[in-house]
Amino acid sequence: MASIQITLNPSSNTAGTGTLSHASNAYASTTSTTYATLSGSSTGTPYTTYLGFDFSNIPTDAIIESIACSVKARVNNTSRFSAATASLYLGTSSISDSISFRNTSETVYQLTNIRNINRENLDNIQIFFSITKSSRYSTANAYIYGADLTITYSIPTVSV
Repeated sequence: MASIQITLNPSSNTAGTGTLSHASNAYASTTSTTYATLSGSSTGTPYTTYLGFDFSNIPTDAIIESIACSVKARVNNTSRFSAATASLYLGTSSISDSISFRNTSETVYQLTNIRNINRENLDNIQIFFSITKSSRYSTANAYIYGADLTITYSIPTVSV
């Protein structure tokens, strides 16, 4: 078995309903000190974005044994949010439990219960971020530092 760590690939982002701004594509991993900002200004409206990964280093015939995912994020003020969440998605379906991130300091969270993954659909996995602003403040910002997937896989043996 082999194990590989995959970081975010900012160029494969899919626009959601939020504005995701960043100074560079440097944010990618939970070790990153730079971040992208997901902003929301309307009360009760979820602001969302999908961030993709680059799976090109995993062989196409790999058998996926397990996936672990960690996310590094924070919010600008806990009272400005009614919700700030992250989860893994395959297309429009969630394939992990959702985590709520509410700390104002950089925090690494673990996504759990990751399911329904094989090599054929691996390239379509994205991490989904959503924030919903509470009514008392004009803006709410979530800071996304990055995410890491650790994928354990095996390669089928070929008999001659």
